[in-house]
Amino acid sequence: LEKPIAKLSVNGKSLVVNWYGFFDKKKKLYIWNKQPDFILENNGEDCLNYYLKAWDFSNPIRLLKDENIEISFKIPSVSYDETLLRFYKNAIVAETVNHSFLSFYHVIEFYFLKCTEKNLQQQLKFFIDDPKFNSTQNNLEQLITTIKKYNYENDENKMLSCVLHEYIPAEALLSFVHSLGIKRGEGADIFGENIEKKGLEENNVIEVIGKTIKAIRNGIVHSSDKYNRADRFIPFSESETTVKKYLPVVKFIAEKIIATTSH
Repeated sequence: LEKPIAKLSVNGKSLVVNWYGFFDKKKKLYIWNKQPDFILENNGEDCLNYYLKAWDFSNPIRLLKDENIEISFKIPSVSYDETLLRFYKNAIVAETVNHSFLSFYHVIEFYFLKCTEKNLQQQLKFFIDDPKFNSTQNNLEQLITTIKKYNYENDENKMLSCVLHEYIPAEALLSFVHSLGIKRGEGADIFGENIEKKGLEENNVIEVIGKTIKAIRNGIVHSSDKYNRADRFIPFSESETTVKKYLPVVKFIAEKIIATTSH
């Protein structure tokens, strides 16, 4: 008969782990090793990071085994979008940097239409809920102008900007890119897109970083230089250097979106 090494139980929103040890069939008793099998590392991270680390084999989740202690940790009362997590997992297990970059970018793309439609709905609601609103020609023309202004589903740059402004705090993004040593725009063409060499600040970091990751995405997806005669992304070449540099950035943005859109 197999003996369990631990007992799991739920206490409210906490998962309680009671360790028994390892059962010695010859001695017919539970024994403990002096060295811990697992270690719980909790630096105040939210549960999303724990979940994501389960798919990042360089940062495994580890639990502490000790003889006379009871371990418990909070189960968050949130739900993450399964589709976004699939994109994220695909990025983690991807064998090339370009495939990984695109999968992280897919998390951002997932909210392109949702974000733009939300903005459009808010603007239309503003007009329609106005007690003075009626079907005069002037009001209808203003309504049409608003629809044209915010209905930019054919402009991916504006949709990207919408998602970044909606879900990514500029201060957090600035702090993260600074931690990577990215202090300013590249000041050069990235796969056909000129990125200004301007110092990154809270008021421009979303614009500059957004333009940069969009240029990288386009460079990976479109191999032709037919239209602008610019250098394109070529796998297993020096062009991967730029992708590697901004891979942590697009990963950071994807994680923020997954966390922010949880419910």
